[in-house]
Amino acid sequence: MKHILLTLLLGTVLATPALAGKHPTYKFDTDAQGWTTFDGGDMVWVGGDPKRGGYLQITDVTSGDFVMIPPPESLGDWSAYVGGSLSFVARNGNNDLPDWPLFGTLVLGNGVTTLSLDLVPDNAPPADGRWHRYTLPLDTATWGPDLPAVMAALSVLTLKLEYHNGVSEVVHFDSFKVRPPLPTR
Repeated sequence: MKHILLTLLLGTVLATPALAGKHPTYKFDTDAQGWTTFDGGDMVWVGGDPKRGGYLQITDVTSGDFVMIPPPESLGDWSAYVGGSLSFVARNGNNDLPDWPLFGTLVLGNGVTTLSLDLVPDNAPPADGRWHRYTLPLDTATWGPDLPAVMAALSVLTLKLEYHNGVSEVVHFDSFKVRPPLPTR
């Protein structure tokens, strides 16, 4: 009986997501870390960048607005992040004109309520070949009073990376991080 219990316990520990007890952070150094894309993005993991490590490359392949989706096991009770921030790094991978203003639209949902905001400035990411960090606040002043309930049972998170009105852009995506609020003094 002890052997069965130990086997079950060990299996549970080994099956626990790597993010358990940590802030959701994805650097994509070795693979896509369970991220997927939906509605028109063809995603591949790119490795070997001497400065960045790995990153995800998403090529637009349909007229849909492609979004990035984190692995389901990274969602759940995110109430500790209300008042904090979510950030990611992106690069315009083929210098297409960034003329689709919905780039950076973040959708958060809990199965009952869905919140959606485009908090990234228009014309992003610029066609300059450089990486740019985008930081989105996760506070009730920005999202409204429903944010705490949504974050307490987060079951949906999508991030729109479509930045061009057409089927040609390539976006590079890296360093997705969620941080709790800074401690007050």
